[in-house]
Amino acid sequence: MNINRTRQLARIAWGFQEYLRRPLTLQRAADEITLRMDNREKNFLRVARELIYENPVSPYRRLLLWAGCAYADLEDSVRHKGIERTLEQLRDGGVYVALEEFKVQSPIVRRGLTIEPCETDFDNPFFMGKCIEGSSSGSRSKGTRVLYDWDFFAEEAANEFILYSTHEIFDLPSALWMPGLPAISGIHNYLVHIKFRNLFDKWFSHLGKGKGPNAVKDSLALAYIMWLCRMTGLRVAKPEFIGIRDAGKVAGWLADAGKNGGRVLKTYTSSAVRVAQ
Repeated sequence: MNINRTRQLARIAWGFQEYLRRPLTLQRAADEITLRMDNREKNFLRVARELIYENPVSPYRRLLLWAGCAYADLEDSVRHKGIERTLEQLRDGGVYVALEEFKVQSPIVRRGLTIEPCETDFDNPFFMGKCIEGSSSGSRSKGTRVLYDWDFFAEEAANEFILYSTHEIFDLPSALWMPGLPAISGIHNYLVHIKFRNLFDKWFSHLGKGKGPNAVKDSLALAYIMWLCRMTGLRVAKPEFIGIRDAGKVAGWLADAGKNGGRVLKTYTSSAVRVAQ
């Protein structure tokens, strides 16, 4: 492992300590969402300027300039028409990226323009050196590379906290049925819930113990997260392998709720259907 990668892992590990140290309260979650909504247009334009127009490899930049939309034009449209109407007009004018194009499974082809991006062209340049990298589960295709940072998890935690509070399910026993590492979905939700201290009683994983070149790294990362949580006084669940064919075991856990007010299961739609069946 080179020195740069070692430093990157150290920054990520230190970032988790800071993330864990400041639990989210319901009031702070509401305040943060209100602040984001109040500054929505300003934040959108800042992101567009810094991550698209000032990023020469961004496919979005090439599409916008191809459509004759300089930053000043985008700013003027957002100010006078709003974000939704602006994005609708850009989409209708060919400024969009389809799923297959984003996954670089096909080139971006518009009238008089062809872009053949690589995966990293869609990266947030400010993430580099401090991001958490993973991949989607890729159940029907090769998984898609995804990048996160601790600020993203914290923002999502605020949204999730409000959701759980609104539906009055915050205090119910809950379980997660999503795959562990190397898939990102399980650990993603695990980390989000840690931020607002809604801890899963069970973590059912679609994947068994990892194998392959990154198995040791994944095991160490999970062990570090769980160790630090326990040092902070948090009781966190270990992943327990429950394959899709064993949905009955997850259904049994839900059924054990009896008349005690119910239980919450967070999982994929297809997995939820199997549990219901």
